[in-house]
Amino acid sequence: MARTTAKLYSPAISCDHCVKTIEGELRGAPGVESVSVDKDSKMVTVTYDTNYISETDIRHRMRDIGYEVMG
Repeated sequence: MARTTAKLYSPAISCDHCVKTIEGELRGAPGVESVSVDKDSKMVTVTYDTNYISETDIRHRMRDIGYEVMG
């Protein structure tokens, strides 16, 4: 297992609905072990197994549901 953690900034995160939407989408992805969204800092912390999913894949999933990742 090649576990890593990504911290992603998405300026569109503004409410509890955003948090639930992002957590729901990412938790269902193969290889994602945990997801935490902080709406105040607009940061998403994802721990995942790089053998199953990449940070690029995670960024694409967020973009597909309307949350662009900056940086």
